[in-house]
Amino acid sequence: MIKYPARYEKEEKFYYCRFIDFPDASTQGETLEELKENARDALSLALGFELDHGYTIPEPTQEVGDDVIWVEPYPKIRRRMGHKKDCECPICRSIRGERDRKKVKVGLMIDSTLWDRVSRKAQEEGKKKIEIIESLLSAHL
Repeated sequence: MIKYPARYEKEEKFYYCRFIDFPDASTQGETLEELKENARDALSLALGFELDHGYTIPEPTQEVGDDVIWVEPYPKIRRRMGHKKDCECPICRSIRGERDRKKVKVGLMIDSTLWDRVSRKAQEEGKKKIEIIESLLSAHL
């Protein structure tokens, strides 16, 4: 079972936590139990966002301390992370042909050295140059 660590602290009227591996994911609760429930929501939302956008999901950081809680995402998110049969991540949906992709025309200026590298890679792989550019952009965005 995958769990991610979050550091928490007690403030005046509530508990507050922030995930170590997802610094933008944080939540609070009036009690420690409410914090843990809210943390599961926050973690699942953060992971869902990462999966929806095709980002690489980090392995959980191994943290220790009295101020660390370990949070497990919801089953639906766990399945998506494991790319199970009905995975809904953009990559799996695209492979199954279920992902609608809207084509947008853009102007792109590329250094001639980089263009030569794209051309060589396209020729080596038997692909179009635009396919190489799209795959590179998808991998890094």
